[in-house]
Amino acid sequence: MSARFGFADCRAILLMSDSDESLETQFGYIREQLKEIDFPVPARPLELARKENKPALAVLMQPYSSVLDVAKGCLETLLIPALNEAHPRQTACIDDMFICSGVDQWEKKNARDKAKVRCLISTVYKKDPMHGLHLCFSQDIGLIPLNSRVFDKTSLVLQHFAEWSESGIKSWDEWAGSSAKAEKMEA
Repeated sequence: MSARFGFADCRAILLMSDSDESLETQFGYIREQLKEIDFPVPARPLELARKENKPALAVLMQPYSSVLDVAKGCLETLLIPALNEAHPRQTACIDDMFICSGVDQWEKKNARDKAKVRCLISTVYKKDPMHGLHLCFSQDIGLIPLNSRVFDKTSLVLQHFAEWSESGIKSWDEWAGSSAKAEKMEA
């Protein structure tokens, strides 16, 4: 990352990661990796860490949403409610198939959630059932309703990350909770 052109001008980094089966375990793994490469190491998710001659760094663990209220999962975990809302008929069929096939009993939540998103993409996007997830966020294809409220908290962090990182306030919650910032974010 630091070898990339223009990195010297980078003032802050927001690293996003899946929580997988344990937010604590995955965040601990990220902290170890950051130590190995001599980058700032935040003590908690959505807390800025600073180190001389390095950009400030914060970690946003997914899913991050007050709507889901879960601490384990992945980006797909966050996508499922939005996809379910947009495609209820296909969701019902996939839910039935998961029960019939035993997918609903898979041990790892990530695997179940990734399978569900893949199945929804495959059944809804007739143009290309194997369309890559990274290509599904385009407004042009309308597959994932990006205006779903499950994205609100993540969206706020992304929209205001630069301002937060420049503020000198360590915690996102503290920064976002300040009255002036809260009013600005609601506008």
